[in-house]
Amino acid sequence: MGNARVGSYPAAWRDRLVLRFLGYQRDDQPDPRTAARLAALRETAGPLIQGRAAWLTFTREELPEDIPLSPRTERVSLALCTVGEGGAEASTRARARGEALDGVILDAIGSAAVEAVADAVEQVIRRVAGDAGYLPGRRVSPGYGKWPVAGQRDMFSLLPAAEAGIELLPSLMMKPQKSISFLVAWRRDPGQEEVAHGCRACSQSHCRSREEPSRDENAREEKP
Repeated sequence: MGNARVGSYPAAWRDRLVLRFLGYQRDDQPDPRTAARLAALRETAGPLIQGRAAWLTFTREELPEDIPLSPRTERVSLALCTVGEGGAEASTRARARGEALDGVILDAIGSAAVEAVADAVEQVIRRVAGDAGYLPGRRVSPGYGKWPVAGQRDMFSLLPAAEAGIELLPSLMMKPQKSISFLVAWRRDPGQEEVAHGCRACSQSHCRSREEPSRDENAREEKP
């Protein structure tokens, strides 16, 4: 275990992901009013979104035993990411003024922005793992699969959350609300292909939130 990496990360959100958080399916086009307000609010939200994160890599022996890991896992990177309170506060103000659509769009922008920060941090972790000769697994957060949400306590006990501007509430929710915690497991497995992540790793082909085909769908499409 070394020193945690704490700093700013880009929150380069995609409008397509904002629309996903607004309830649009992958190929849906927004109505003209929503499209116009999204374009206008993109400039408004930009200065309010401050991507920040803290992450650190551990050997599996340094981690609590209640974190579910594959027997092949040798190292694990833990990460906390946020975009601060600015976007959420702007959303609240818009709703208070009766501008419900703007409030909803600003909230969706915050959700897409923190996903973008988590993606940026994950890519750094994946590059570092690869350079060290490891295959990084997919991003996993407390509350998913066999990892209970109580795993948040482990995350916050091991990472300098305050330096990243993130707090764990008694409810196990994070503050700011637009925050993400996750781990990436590292393993050595010569001869195996890289582990798929994101939409490529998910088998739910009809998921309304899917942004790209799964690896299985790609394989089927490539068959003659």
